Amino acid sequence: MVGRGGETPIEKDDRPDIFLPEVNEALIGFEAKAIDEQQKVEEIASLLIANDREALAHEYLTDYTARVARDALDMGKALLGGIEARTRAVYGLRRPETETMQEVNDTAVTAIIIQDFENPELARRANELDSRTSDPAIETIQSEYEAGETIEIIFANARGNATDWVGLAPKGAPSDTFDAW
Repeated sequence: MVGRGGETPIEKDDRPDIFLPEVNEALIGFEAKAIDEQQKVEEIASLLIANDREALAHEYLTDYTARVARDALDMGKALLGGIEARTRAVYGLRRPETETMQEVNDTAVTAIIIQDFENPELARRANELDSRTSDPAIETIQSEYEAGETIEIIFANARGNATDWVGLAPKGAPSDTFDAW
């Protein structure tokens, strides 16, 4: 493990010496662009406020901030996607040291477990799910779980995007509601 005081440890296998310089360069470039835009943004907002257009200034600043945030997320996704693709192609992806991907304590969910490709029953069920649909699909191993019980899932036709996630929500909740992810 490699890490500095208070930072999240970095695995040596993650090859920070190879990928960190390009990430730093992208972040520095992004920040430089934002700094360059700052004076113009302030001038526009100030002019709007000076002309009694405070609501329009608020809207302008909100839109600008949302755009910069979206651009930052898009840049992060692109960096992550590129690094993941190169890592997969050149070095291969290492298997996690633990099967537990997330723990939610003192709730109905204790852990989400990644698919065990070495378990023949799970592999059979995943193949069966895959044959039923060409759309992304997910199923739990059991139909019901007790509070604190481990929830195991199988999935098929997942796109494999670096930002994919699985959310948990109470039964009957709207599709845009989740308790944990």
